[in-house]
Amino acid sequence: MGRMVEVDQMSILTTLPPKLYAKDAFLGTNPSPAFSIGNARAAAWLCQLAYEVPDRGKMADILQTWGAEFLREGIISTIVSTPLPISRTEAFLAKHDGAVYLAFAGTDPVIVADWITDLRFHPDAMGIASGFSEAARSTLPTIKNMLGTASSTPLCVTGHSLGGALAVVAAAALKSEGFEVASVYTFGAPRPGTASYKKAYDAVLGSTTYRLVHAADIVPTVAPSQLGMRHVGRLLRCEAGRKFEPAMLAPDVTSDEPVFTETLTNAVRDELRQPWERPARFLDAARHLLDPDAPREENARVDIVSLVIETLPTAVRDHLPDRYIAALS
Repeated sequence: MGRMVEVDQMSILTTLPPKLYAKDAFLGTNPSPAFSIGNARAAAWLCQLAYEVPDRGKMADILQTWGAEFLREGIISTIVSTPLPISRTEAFLAKHDGAVYLAFAGTDPVIVADWITDLRFHPDAMGIASGFSEAARSTLPTIKNMLGTASSTPLCVTGHSLGGALAVVAAAALKSEGFEVASVYTFGAPRPGTASYKKAYDAVLGSTTYRLVHAADIVPTVAPSQLGMRHVGRLLRCEAGRKFEPAMLAPDVTSDEPVFTETLTNAVRDELRQPWERPARFLDAARHLLDPDAPREENARVDIVSLVIETLPTAVRDHLPDRYIAALS
């Protein structure tokens, strides 16, 4: 096992007030393995909800609003000892309209810079970064027990940030044991393993694994491909201020973007070129906080947390789960 990193996995930056959860999160969903914006949007909302694992009652109420419910006990929370900046692996299982959903939480965006520089991506015997392997596999006995006889029911596996890498590892393991993994949706996920792992994974789930990357999100650039790590599945990128478009989905699994050095260089350049941007965003958020009647996007967050978010570097702010949701709405 790796070293334990004592970090609280959840923060106020990754949880939302109940009123900000869309009531129509599952609008346009279907159990098909083919990509759809409806399925991607529902998966993104489930990833957001995974950050609420410590509050089961809140989760149950939101699931009920969506016409969904926990599958059996529902919540998976296991203590882990890995090089990851989490002390527990958090996930949950839910069912909706003939399909089952497994969603993994990621980690706190405010420590992204720390784990990018400190995290060790030593591959295990299968070529998976050992931290991801250990964290995901710690949940599998509980997940399989909850799925039980639902092994023939279409299963969508999803995760945001580090949770995206855990979703990939878990999906492959469940598929190998006969569970009907219909699709995998990841949002801002890091590279999960080596080229050999990519080859093995993509041969089974690559065509129905959809890897979404929003704007300047820094997390999908790590671990750098120069270290031998690779992304799996099919890439779908979205530029800042735009929406994810199905027509832009990669037709195959060959892309390994985004590139670490290019993304980091662009992020630093943009911060230097527009030093006033973050203060301007902060002031705009403060204006909305002080004046509830000021024009703003529908369901936009207006609280003290919104002020904190606008002080984050763009490469970190673009990683937040609500940014992915906005680009799918």
